[in-house]
Amino acid sequence: MRVHLGGPAGADHATRRPAQVHHAWPVAPDGALELGDRYTREPRRVLVEWFVRAADDVDPAAGPPVGAVAEVAVEAHVVTAGGGVERVAITLPVAVVPGKAGEAPAIVREALLQQAARAREGALAGRDRGDCEGGSTALAQAALVCEAAPPLDADAAAEVAREAADLWTLAAAFGAGAVSAADAKYLGQMAYASARGEQRGKERLRRGGA
Repeated sequence: MRVHLGGPAGADHATRRPAQVHHAWPVAPDGALELGDRYTREPRRVLVEWFVRAADDVDPAAGPPVGAVAEVAVEAHVVTAGGGVERVAITLPVAVVPGKAGEAPAIVREALLQQAARAREGALAGRDRGDCEGGSTALAQAALVCEAAPPLDADAAAEVAREAADLWTLAAAFGAGAVSAADAKYLGQMAYASARGEQRGKERLRRGGA
């Protein structure tokens, strides 16, 4: 599965490329994100950020940037009902909805999970430098951010709560300087799974340990 990101041609309020892709998917030479296969049927998560003009930074005659400001094109090879394989591509518009304030719970959840992944990566790098205390601080700060999340739906809230609990456990281990090789392996695997949006992989790691 491949994902192309960009803005609709001629839209002066959107760039042709996003400001940031938060997940760490491999990038092909043509700029597409390579999401791998879907044999496991696990959903693939891609958190993308675009900058658009604020309402007070637009031409009054033109009005705010309502409507499509970006496009996400997804292409994949799928198995047909007859058993063959064919390439399928769909294009999804990303739009500004007037009067729709705040972020969707799924977006908030994924942003928090990506912050946690970066904290894990930073803590692991700190351990390699001998700075477990710095790693503990980074993990604890990420846990606090998760705990301070705005109201979410039940599933997202439960997922973020599990993330915070895991971060606190790791922060305590780092603070005590008791980070074993198994802990470091678990930390790296969890960071990788989060960066790839592999939630089922994270749950397997939590159940099975490092």
